[in-house]
This record gives sequence, structure tokens and C-alpha cells, in this order.
Amino acid sequence: RIKTEEFPCQSHWHLVTSSPEDNTFARRHLFTRSTEDTHVLTTALFRPLPPFCLMDEKMIKIGVLVEDDRSLEEDKIHNRSLRRHLAPTSAAMKRRLLMTIVAVLIALLVVLALLVVLVTLMVVLVAMNSQPHDEAALLSDWSAVLPWPVFTARNGLAELLRAGADALTPPPIKMLELTMGFHHTTLVHLAQKLKIPDMLAEGPLSAAEIAAKAGSDAKLVERLMYACAANGVFKLAPASGLKRPASDETQRFVNTALSAVLRVDHPNSMRGMVGHTYEVNYASWGRLAEVFQNPTGPIAWDLANPQYPSAQGGMFSKFEFLPESEEQFARAKTALDGLAVDAMVADGPFLKFSRVIDVGGGRGNLLHHILTANPSLTGVLIDQPKAIKLAEAAWSEDKQGATRRPQFITMGGGPRAAHSFFDAGTLPKGQAGDVFYMRNILHDWPDRDALSILRDVRTAIGSSGAT
Repeated sequence: RIKTEEFPCQSHWHLVTSSPEDNTFARRHLFTRSTEDTHVLTTALFRPLPPFCLMDEKMIKIGVLVEDDRSLEEDKIHNRSLRRHLAPTSAAMKRRLLMTIVAVLIALLVVLALLVVLVTLMVVLVAMNSQPHDEAALLSDWSAVLPWPVFTARNGLAELLRAGADALTPPPIKMLELTMGFHHTTLVHLAQKLKIPDMLAEGPLSAAEIAAKAGSDAKLVERLMYACAANGVFKLAPASGLKRPASDETQRFVNTALSAVLRVDHPNSMRGMVGHTYEVNYASWGRLAEVFQNPTGPIAWDLANPQYPSAQGGMFSKFEFLPESEEQFARAKTALDGLAVDAMVADGPFLKFSRVIDVGGGRGNLLHHILTANPSLTGVLIDQPKAIKLAEAAWSEDKQGATRRPQFITMGGGPRAAHSFFDAGTLPKGQAGDVFYMRNILHDWPDRDALSILRDVRTAIGSSGAT
């Protein structure tokens, strides 16, 4: 209830109370408070504390009611005592202030480093775009095995930049990008379906020229090209690299590194994977919500493809009626192999075997790499008739294929018929030194069928000691 008024007088602070009784009470109960303990002082005069000390919740808060009849000497004596009491807390504040300054400096250095990286990338991109277009340079093989330090550093930097971009993107915008993801899938599918990347392999083309080659409408193709270019698939040809009359201002498009992987002749072509994903898998994903609403009902594939139920072979039954889809599927598997096959071959313990048996290996891309890296091995490739024909053609195109040509075993009559990996008799009998392997197979089948496939492989191995 004490009302006070404060004013400076020389080096002291005087708190003048409203009544003598309050002063008497104050002389008996002068005190300081800290967060850990309570201390009683016997003095009534002290020098003022720095303002910032009074603001920290861990500093001692001093409550004093004084008269101005104390001597300056008393003030000095008890002020020294007060300083000793506050010394530990002042040191802690200095340390905290120093740590804050260091943290701010580190944050500024990180931001500066990121800005330098971004500016460097922008300069590189501008320089690349100003160079004449070189289509041959886009056919780089991305499957080469990198040294682990380089691989780890590259992926770490990519993750850091992606995390930075995500942190700078507002959540509603990020969610909108996720929601519109099917737009990107559709755009790249249209590009590969119309074979636009293959057309541009011959040189820059306008939207009208592309439309004429594809048998489509120039306005529609133009919109498609600009939509793809906004996502890094295709770009406008640099004007400096075009040979055309000065009066011709038609915009022409060329491939980018991203669109080039949709070329059929790219060493890591993703054309088959894009087509298979859109034409075969996309419809099933569109029915997934119904599966969650009725978990005991049909699976998503059966809802989207009732004429090719999973119980009768599913996707592989569909391939019997759509051979072009089966060929596309084989190319999709080759594309997946191309992403990691060299690393798998380099890390795999294949040298301790004498024969490798690829069950459901498609065109045999992985097997081809294994036999190339390990010439002492022999191989066996097992798959559907159309896939085996593609494999035989691929081996025939290889000039050294004769020395590494595997034994081809054809599954006849579809995946459920005799001579499939649902029939243990189709698989070769295991021998000592054999290794059976499957890649990207079991995920195509329900659990009961996956178990059946594994049992058949185990039956083929028998007691031979094969792996």
C-alpha cells in the first residue's frame, strides 16, 4: 500500500514514502529478493543498478525504502557488499550475451553462404541457357557408380536445398503443389506419348511443327509445351543458336536434361516407366479411397480393371490382350534397373557363385550387367514370351553378347498357366554354386501369391545348397 516517488540526487536514488511510519517499518524490514533465497540488508543506501540488470528474471530485485540522512561512507561499504552478491549473476549474463552474439554471427554466416550458393547457381544457369543448344550432351549416362564421399555429399546438399525450399514455401502452397501432382504426371505422359522428345532430337521445333508431326492441334501443343517448360521439361531455344531469317520470330523448343530422359534412345530412358505408370497404374490409384472405405471389398486394381481381376493374373492377364503394354512394362523395368544396377552389381557378392538365375527379369538388364562385370559366371533368364523375345533382341544387338549369352527360359500361357513361376517345374533345378534372385516381383502380387512364388523357388533350390 506504500505509494512512492523516486528522483535522482547525486549518485543515490531516494525513495520518499508518504508517511514517517512507513519509513520506520522500512528501516526494520529492508530486504532484497533473489530467485533462490531471501537476504536481509542492514543498509538503507546503495548505488543504482544498470537498467538492463533489473529486467532479467534471474537478477536480484531490490526493494528499499530509505531516508536521506545516511552517510556516503555507509553507502560505499554496503554497495560493495551488494556488488559481491550480484557478481555471479552478472558473469552469467555476460556469458549469455556472448553466446547470443556468437549464435547470431553463425546464423548470418550460414545465410550468407546460402546466398552465395544461390547466386552461383543462378549465374551458372544463365550461362548454360546462353550457350548454343547441344542435344548430344543431354544423353549422359546417369547410372555410373559415384565414390561414397561424392555420393553422400551430393545427396546431402540436395536434401539441404530441398529442405530450405520447403521451409520457405508456405504450407498452403506446398499442399497445393502436392494436390496438383497429377498434372505433372499427365503432362510428361503426353510428352512421351506424342514422342516429342524424340522429335526434338533432330533439332529445335515450333509448336506448329511438333503438332504437324504428331497429328495434333498447334494451339493445344503450344499450351502443352509451355506447361512442360514451366516444370523444366523442354525449354525455348536460345535465339543465338537458331539459323533462321531475321523476320522469323517463331518460338522454338528444344530438349532439356529432364525431357531428354524421355527419348527412346537415352541410356537411362524413363519413357517406358512414365507410360506404364500412367496407363496401367494411374487408374488404380484413383480408386484407392474406395478400398479404405470398404477394406474387405475388392482391391484397387480390381475396381479399376474388372475385366482383368487379380485372381486371374491381373496386370499380366491384361498384357496378353495389350502386347504393347507388356513391351512398355519391360522397358519400365529396364528404366528402374538403370537407376541403381551398376551400384548393385559392384556391391553384390556375385563372384562367390558360378551361375545366376534371374526369375522374372524382363529383358535381362540386371543379368546383363552382372555377366558383363563377372565374365566367369553363366546366367539363366526366366520370363514371359514377349519379354524373352525383347531380351534375345537386346543380347543380339550387343557385340559381345555371344560370350555372355544366358540360357533363356520362357514362361508359357500367362502367369497362372503351367510354365510360370507359379509352377516349380518351370524353374531350373538348383545346383551347388547357383544363386536365384528376384527384383521388383513380389510387390505385384497379393500375399498368398507371393508366398507361392517363394515356395516354388525354394522347391527348385531343394537340397542343392544353392542360394
